[in-house]
Amino acid sequence: MTVNPERYIVPGAPVVMLTPTMCRFLVGYTDMLEVYQRYRGANDQVDACVAAIRAVDKHARPDATGTGSAPGTPPANHAEPAARWVTTGQAATRLGITERAVRKRCTAGRILGARLSGGRWQIPADSLTTL
Repeated sequence: MTVNPERYIVPGAPVVMLTPTMCRFLVGYTDMLEVYQRYRGANDQVDACVAAIRAVDKHARPDATGTGSAPGTPPANHAEPAARWVTTGQAATRLGITERAVRKRCTAGRILGARLSGGRWQIPADSLTTL
């Protein structure tokens, strides 16, 4: 299936529209958030766009695991691996620190890719190897 890129460009403006599926892809399958963490604050427009993409991504996720059939959920053959995300308790055990310390690091942005969903932190398992 070929999709016309013009479909996502706002007529008369240099603006690209992103669907929830695109936002989920950018957040879940690229290093966009890691790059953003490094350069956060350098450009207000980029900060606002990343915040908007993250908000749409969170809204499109049905629960903390990112599974289900909510709008924007990738097809089953592109689903995120179950072991991709860990809880604050699992992260604390792996890092040898308390859950509170993990939550503080998440809040401070020190754990790349960590996000709050439904009042609980989702922590990328692979981000724990870089701490």
